Amino acid sequence: MMPVKEITLTRREGPAALCDQPYVARSFEEATAWLVAQHQTFPAAGYDKVDVLVMWNDGQAYTGRIDCSRHGPLNVYHHVRDEALFLSGCRRPPHLSQEEYETYLTHNVRNAPGGTELWLKLITNYL
Repeated sequence: MMPVKEITLTRREGPAALCDQPYVARSFEEATAWLVAQHQTFPAAGYDKVDVLVMWNDGQAYTGRIDCSRHGPLNVYHHVRDEALFLSGCRRPPHLSQEEYETYLTHNVRNAPGGTELWLKLITNYL
C-alpha cells in the first residue's frame, strides 16, 4: 500500500464552531480518531457531512464525503475502501439488485473519465 501523505477532514455541517476548520491527519488511524473524538457532536438522527481529501505520497488523491452520525461508523479507511469497491464494480450493496447496480455503474461510473478502472487502481495500489 502506498503511504498516505495527509488526510484533510472538514466538517460542513454541525456546530458552527466546528465547521469549515480543516483538520489534517497523517494517517487513516489519526483521521478516524479525530472523527471518533467528535462523535458526541454528530446528530443521533440524521448525519453531518464531513469532506475528506486523502493525498498519497505520489500525488494520487481521493476526494469524497463521509456522512457522520453519533452511532457511526466513523472509520475513514473503511469509508474510502468501501466506496472504491462499490464504484469499481467489485461490491454490490445488498439493497441493490444486480440489474440496478449495473445500471448505476453504467450511468455514473463507466462513462466517466477513468471509469471503473480508476477505482480498481485505487484499490490495488493505495488501499
